[in-house]
Amino acid sequence: MASDHVKAKNCLSLFLSFLKIGAVCFGGGAAMISFISAEAVEKHGWAAPEEMNDIVTVSESTPGPIAVNAATFVGCRVAGAAGAACATVGTVLPAFAIMIAVAMFMDFFKSLTVISYIFAGVRVGVIALILKAFISIVKSSKKDIFYYAVFAAAFIAVAVFGVNTIAVIVCAALIGIGSAVAGIVTRRNAQ
Repeated sequence: MASDHVKAKNCLSLFLSFLKIGAVCFGGGAAMISFISAEAVEKHGWAAPEEMNDIVTVSESTPGPIAVNAATFVGCRVAGAAGAACATVGTVLPAFAIMIAVAMFMDFFKSLTVISYIFAGVRVGVIALILKAFISIVKSSKKDIFYYAVFAAAFIAVAVFGVNTIAVIVCAALIGIGSAVAGIVTRRNAQ
């Protein structure tokens, strides 16, 4: 019975935390990652920084919005399927409510020039949030020549040559798997 109480309390905490994130974060999932990390790692201790990197990596690699995927993974880690559901609903509920309101009053919003200024300001803030998430991931990642080579190759492929990001993610994952296998084989041969 006590564990049911703890699970319910964790589910409520997950829902409220992700509801807050969903309500105040604009600019998509990448912008929300720094907020999710702050809540999950710094405030609640639901995940270690290295685990958060893994959550972000898996969230980016799986279908669906990265913020929703990250919320689902954090929720599942904390309170199983119920936690995943609470975190996911908390994340999407504010956006859903806002989209319903915007759809109802779209003609009115189009006529307000102040709205275009608000969105211009939000875009600048979103860039800062994405940069913060990038810096956080870089700080807590293992850095060696392999890391820098894969990072540089992925960046050049996307930014310079316009390669599809999904293809780059899959290739980077395969390179990581290949590196891990090569390391295992090398260690076994050395013994």
